[in-house]
Amino acid sequence: MKKKQTSAINSRKLHVAGPRKSYFDTSPLSKKIVLTVILLLMIVIVVATLFAFLFKNEYVVKAKLDYLAHDYYENYLYDSFKNSAPNSDVEQILSKNTVRGLSRITLRQLLLHDESKNADIANYLLDYCDENKTYVIIYPEPPYEKTSYHLKYTYSCNF
Repeated sequence: MKKKQTSAINSRKLHVAGPRKSYFDTSPLSKKIVLTVILLLMIVIVVATLFAFLFKNEYVVKAKLDYLAHDYYENYLYDSFKNSAPNSDVEQILSKNTVRGLSRITLRQLLLHDESKNADIANYLLDYCDENKTYVIIYPEPPYEKTSYHLKYTYSCNF
């Protein structure tokens, strides 16, 4: 008589206990939590996008004005001080203005400084800012070199 051979697969009994279980908990509470997290993420993304669009113009205007002010002082005003007086006199003149700053320099003056170079910047800035009420004050700092100063801005712009 032949022995019936049973393989390991055939000898195991398959146990099916019901529908297949999911890796995720599908209880109503966990569904609410997941939906709440997704909703919060969507709100954060929308708010961040709105802020980026709303404040983009302000950031660009301030960056362009900063560029103009640095260019004006470093490539025009400081050089004119240096060319009009000996080196020791330049330090003396600038040291008197460390507290009160040099006179107000309006946006109009900054734009007229080098019209050909600043034409594209002028078109952009004049769309947002008043050229006579927007100004910068330059405060020289020791050792009174070309790049030793800080700027204080007053904006009259529609951001």
